[in-house]
Amino acid sequence: MKKMLFLSFLAMIVIAETTAQEIKWMDITEAEKQCKENPKQIFIDVYTDWCGWCKRMDSQTFSKPEVAKYMNETFYCVKLDAESTKTIRFNGTDFTPGEQKANSKRKPVHMLAATLLQGNMSYPSYVFLTPNNEVITVVKGFREAPEMLNILKYIGTDAYKTQTPEEFIEKNK
Repeated sequence: MKKMLFLSFLAMIVIAETTAQEIKWMDITEAEKQCKENPKQIFIDVYTDWCGWCKRMDSQTFSKPEVAKYMNETFYCVKLDAESTKTIRFNGTDFTPGEQKANSKRKPVHMLAATLLQGNMSYPSYVFLTPNNEVITVVKGFREAPEMLNILKYIGTDAYKTQTPEEFIEKNK
């Protein structure tokens, strides 16, 4: 009986720990609202449903407790489907879904994604914004957890204002 209680208690701890380490994703409207109340940088994961590398980022990088913890503490984290069919209000502007091109099998690109990525559509892409919704930088492609954590810290600590990425990595080895 004691062993059963102990195992149940241990299972509850493991479940609680796992839940506590998930990234708190929100939509861009919620991030913008939260940022007005408590200013923080915004991290936007621009993805598509068909993107294998995007799914790999979710399962292998964003799922790591140290990545999730840092992201939750430092950023408002947004998932943006680059092929969303919804109108999205951001920074005082309504962004609409793109229009389907004739004879195209591909889904149209959402105008917010196209604007944030400056038309350079590549998935996954990560957009870092200041609390005032200004683009700091865009990072493209799959990243393993240690590399992504370095990027997050480089931006999240504002080191990008005074150091090159190489200087930051060297200083923080």
